[in-house]
Amino acid sequence: MARIILCVLLISGCTSMYKTSHELFIDMMNDYIKLEKTLPELQAFSGKRIADQEFNMSVELLVDGDKNYHYALPNIFGRHCHYYLLVDSKTQLVKGWEFDRDKSNPKINCGASG
Repeated sequence: MARIILCVLLISGCTSMYKTSHELFIDMMNDYIKLEKTLPELQAFSGKRIADQEFNMSVELLVDGDKNYHYALPNIFGRHCHYYLLVDSKTQLVKGWEFDRDKSNPKINCGASG
């Protein structure tokens, strides 16, 4: 019985160390937000990826004055990861982000491997 318990603990511990590409994408986006960069700084810092003007599809002015920048980042399979960057209109500080689930399935399209 002890061997079975040990095996289960080892297997569950090992599998929790590995993340899917989708989970890694979420971690990456959260890490970028924690940097407290302005949109222009993030555009320069991220190596022309998550805030690249080429992938910006639209900008929406929100009721509170902030803006949602909608991006469609292509993955290696030719599909797109759709997400928003929430930006303070006055300071240009990137305050947050969220998937646009209406445009794509983030678990399939948002990650290093698609």
